[in-house]
Formats: sequence, structure tokens, C-alpha cells
Amino acid sequence: MLERWNVVNRVLPEAELLEKGMKFAHRLAGGPTRAHAATKRIVRAYLEGGIDKADRDTPKVAASLFETEDLKGAVKSFLEEGPGNATFEGR
Repeated sequence: MLERWNVVNRVLPEAELLEKGMKFAHRLAGGPTRAHAATKRIVRAYLEGGIDKADRDTPKVAASLFETEDLKGAVKSFLEEGPGNATFEGR
């Protein structure tokens, strides 16, 4: 049921969990780490003060991302090569 609600997007046999979980963690770590941190800040705002606090905090959290090299590179990559080809360095 949770899969149909998009709460989970994959279910693995226990024997594959560690290997595939670590592979996924490495992929996340190599991704847009500053964007992941921004997402965590917005989720924390929601947990602390609901939608109103998350809505108030989102503009200032997101604004800082527009100054990063990662975002500039991602936009350039998207425009030149299409989706899914950007690389991120946490800058």
C-alpha cells in the first residue's frame, strides 16, 4: 500500500538491502549536496512550525542555491544536454 501512495519507491529483498542501500547512499552523496541540505532545512521548518513556517523559510533557503556553481552548471547542462546529465561538486 505505501508503494502505491509513493511513500516508498522500492522494496528490496533483505539479502540485497545493504549493497543496494550503500550504492544509493553514494549516489546521493555525489549529488547536489547543498540542495539536499536546503531540502532538510525546509523539512525542519515544516516540522517546527507547519506549512506557514516552511513557506516563510523557503525563499531564503532556496535563494542561496541560485548563487552556487552547482546550480549554474546544472542549468547549463540541462539546456545543452537535456535532463539527467549534470554533475555536482557541492559548490
